[in-house]
Order: sequence, then C-alpha cells, then structure tokens
Amino acid sequence: MGRGQRPVDCLVLSGGKATALLSIEASQDGIDHLMWITDPAKAAPYVTSLRHDG
Repeated sequence: MGRGQRPVDCLVLSGGKATALLSIEASQDGIDHLMWITDPAKAAPYVTSLRHDG
C-alpha cells in the first residue's frame, strides 16, 4: 500500500448485527488485496472503534 493510503473497510450487517468485515486495498492499478473477516467476534473490535469514533 502506498504512503498515506488506508484500506477501505465495509461492514456487513444482518439483522442489525455485524456478520463480516471486508477490507479492500487498492491502487491506481486495481485491487491489490481483499481480506474477509467472517467471525463476528474478530470483527467486534472494529465495530467498537466505530462507536467510539463518532
């Protein structure tokens, strides 16, 4: 990933609860990396960070 770039994260919800998290890293050349987190317990820290960020 280039300097100063951050991945784009997409939270997948079902019934109002987080069921998966998709993180996408891309450049001008296209998609470099996709990472799926499908364990809700592992996605929980990300969900918590969203609540604290505003």
